Amino acid sequence: MKRFNFHWIVGGLAAIWSLQGFGARVLTLPGGLMFPAFSSSGLVNASALAMDWRAEVKALYAPPMDETYPHAYSGSVGYSSGQIGLNGGYLGSLQENTAFNSAFLAGAFRFKRLAVGASLRKPEFRNEDPIATDLSASFALSYRIRLGASLYSIGNEPQLGVGIGLGRPQQLTLAADLLFPVDPQGNGISDQYAIGISMTRTFESVAYSAGLKFNRQQDGFVNESTFEGNLGLAFVLNRHMNFTTLYHSNPHTITFGLAWVWTPPAEKYIREFQGQNRKTIWD
Repeated sequence: MKRFNFHWIVGGLAAIWSLQGFGARVLTLPGGLMFPAFSSSGLVNASALAMDWRAEVKALYAPPMDETYPHAYSGSVGYSSGQIGLNGGYLGSLQENTAFNSAFLAGAFRFKRLAVGASLRKPEFRNEDPIATDLSASFALSYRIRLGASLYSIGNEPQLGVGIGLGRPQQLTLAADLLFPVDPQGNGISDQYAIGISMTRTFESVAYSAGLKFNRQQDGFVNESTFEGNLGLAFVLNRHMNFTTLYHSNPHTITFGLAWVWTPPAEKYIREFQGQNRKTIWD
């Protein structure tokens, strides 16, 4: 009898959760290595794609703050079934009739608690630099704790990012990240060290985020340390359309954008939770 009652309790909580709008209205803001913005996960942590269940298309634009800044724009698309995720996007900028273009493509797969992902990045179409390859992994230590790592630019002065994430997406998340070179040279521009913390808070129709990062660039001649801060705000326009704005302190940029988001109907969430609960009880 206790097992039967527990089964219905889980289903009831899922139903209440979906009626509050979390199943239909999803807002995306960056939350560090463990909770990256979904449609651009391939740039940060591709494995995070398989830890979600949605489809998203996003377009962003950052106007120049003054004459020394370019026009920056990007577009990205992502899809995940909760087990397999795909992601691709384009980033560009324009200043004084000079354009820069880059793109990325990513994929991820989840097996129970472990998700693995890979990304291919072309930093600039016009140069002859090779395509950068990233590998990443995320592990659900518990329902509210995630651990993860991303290895960036494999084969070309790689950097390693590790992080821990706490909380639940679409409610409240906290994350801490650490970035460092795999093989410090002391004379390369990729010898970068960074520590970051971030937070996202989501309500039914509005969400906000905040983050702080300390960077130390070591090139053998000058060791420059900087602090970066960012603030984000997103709110629902209708059932599937969201508006997003982000502020970044270094360099000073304000980004605006629209995101179209699809998530499964609430009934699918409930069936999924019930199915997972049966496996947990009887396995």
